[in-house]
Amino acid sequence: MIPFIGNISLILSLLFVVVQVISPSRFYRKGAIAVFLLILFSFLCLIYSYVVSDFSVLNVYNNSHTLKPLIYRITGTWGNHEGSMLLLVLILCGYNLGLVYRLSFIVDREDNDKPQTTNHKLTITAYLTQLLITAGFLSFLILTSNPFARIFPAPEDGMGLNPLLQDIGLAIHPPILYLGYIGFSIAFSLSISALIHGEAGKEWAGRTRRWVLASWGFLTLGIGLGSWWAYRELGWGGFWFWDPVENVSIMPWLAATGLYHSLVASEKRNIFALWSILLAIITFCLGLIGIFLVRSGVVSSVHAFASDPSRGVFILGFLSLTGLCAFVLFALRAGKLARPASFPLMSRETIMMLNNIFFITLSSTVLLGTMYPIFVEVLGGARVSVGAPYFNATFNKIAIVMLVFTAIAPSLKWGGGEQNSNMKKMLLPLFVGMIAAICAYIKNADIFSVIAIFVAGFLLSASTQLLFNFSRNKPLLKKLPLRAYAMILAHAGAAILVIGIAVTSAFGVEKEQVLTKGQKLEFSGYEAVLEGGELGTGKNYIFRRAHFRIFKDGNEITSLYPEIRVYPIEQSSTIEADIYYTLFSNIYAAVGEIDNDGIKYATRIYYKPMVNLIWLGCVMMAMGALLAVLKKKEI
Repeated sequence: MIPFIGNISLILSLLFVVVQVISPSRFYRKGAIAVFLLILFSFLCLIYSYVVSDFSVLNVYNNSHTLKPLIYRITGTWGNHEGSMLLLVLILCGYNLGLVYRLSFIVDREDNDKPQTTNHKLTITAYLTQLLITAGFLSFLILTSNPFARIFPAPEDGMGLNPLLQDIGLAIHPPILYLGYIGFSIAFSLSISALIHGEAGKEWAGRTRRWVLASWGFLTLGIGLGSWWAYRELGWGGFWFWDPVENVSIMPWLAATGLYHSLVASEKRNIFALWSILLAIITFCLGLIGIFLVRSGVVSSVHAFASDPSRGVFILGFLSLTGLCAFVLFALRAGKLARPASFPLMSRETIMMLNNIFFITLSSTVLLGTMYPIFVEVLGGARVSVGAPYFNATFNKIAIVMLVFTAIAPSLKWGGGEQNSNMKKMLLPLFVGMIAAICAYIKNADIFSVIAIFVAGFLLSASTQLLFNFSRNKPLLKKLPLRAYAMILAHAGAAILVIGIAVTSAFGVEKEQVLTKGQKLEFSGYEAVLEGGELGTGKNYIFRRAHFRIFKDGNEITSLYPEIRVYPIEQSSTIEADIYYTLFSNIYAAVGEIDNDGIKYATRIYYKPMVNLIWLGCVMMAMGALLAVLKKKEI
């Protein structure tokens, strides 16, 4: 009964959306509330079906089991294609509701004589665009991916959830990621509205910027959580593999980073309006490309959902129609918004324009590397792979140059001026960056890591110097605007992220060896001694666990217990690493093949210096973004 009601609620929500689109009225707020509540109720019905193990629901049967822990029965609701799409639509409807209320430009027109302002019209058009997007996703969900599809008679038990998804990191990763992905639809809709009405002034840029910043912050945090999950759960000790589904998350992130900075210039100087609109369209379309690649089955990835061709065709059609309409509208209406602008070479505007170019280039580089194998296979049937060598040779080098400009920009003034003063501000950060690079070189880091550490030291020092410059004549915690803290925190987070990547890549150590009881493995001044192992059972799996004692300078510092888990229901196995965390490094242990007698263990030990800075940097950038959304004063 509950699944039936949930399905009816889902269908009713589409009906409410269609009615609002074809019959615009003063009931936008009530309509937005009704649709959101209907989708929320439908989502709660699906969660209930998982919790009570209602295997008459095909989605529950395919992704759950009575032996699965309760927490993963709940999170399994969105650990599959249908459930995750329902969550995405729920978040989309939440953003729709936010658009109606937070901007406060839509009013119930009880007084029909009250004229609408330009901002009223802009927001109404944006909301109608959001409704069209919502109708597209709801149609996809109901027609090709219904989470309440039934099977009769109901099986006694389910097939279980992919063991790799039974982890707290991946339980919270998708909701956070979707808050980022789908939030860019608001910037897209506001940009479509600006094109239609020929209005993209400072006020429009300011409001759009806040939506972009909130979405960017969530996407940053979501990407960081996904990286943290991969590091802990996949057993290979890495944090980024240039997997196609990882790539499709970084593409809109890069475009959105450029979009935000472009909107800052639009808000401050009333320039780059066309850049902002174009980047908003590109960012949202890149998000749709990501949804297509994950759910169409055209790429193989541990992150991807297995899907039938009809889903891929529907999403591809939706993506093509959305992108075509948006870019055609941009081509037709861009002339109405074109504004002549000039600014000195040594100015913040110039740096932001260059960074926009860099961000688009980086995003295009990732898109090419991700899509090229698909095009080759479709056209010629051959299978090719584009992996880390391509991205390391292209993406990393462009990103390093872009970070240099990022460090310089905050010290330059809008409109230029005082060039000698601006150059002097760079001397201390340059000195700090050079000292950091020299230290890395002395430690025998590779040349690229040396350059990366120089740039990161330069950026971190420039951000710290900026904090002192802002607060020189005012109490640090009283009068400094939140937006100043936010910018400094985000830039410092980017620098810390780069330091973590560079140091881990340059000085990390990996050791592999087959060990028997009592044997030791030496690495980076440490010793790992295999004490033995044991066989046991968990709630829904069987495990073989190894016991390693870790020594440094003859003193035992910790014990690690990596496992191999076998899930009989899912008929699959996972490698469960164990990690010893310190402030400045990790020791990471994993076991591979184990002989039948449990005597010989294929052991992998990793020493990861500064790896925690990667996730600290992501958190700092996300916090900086969310702080900027709350800002009240301008700097």
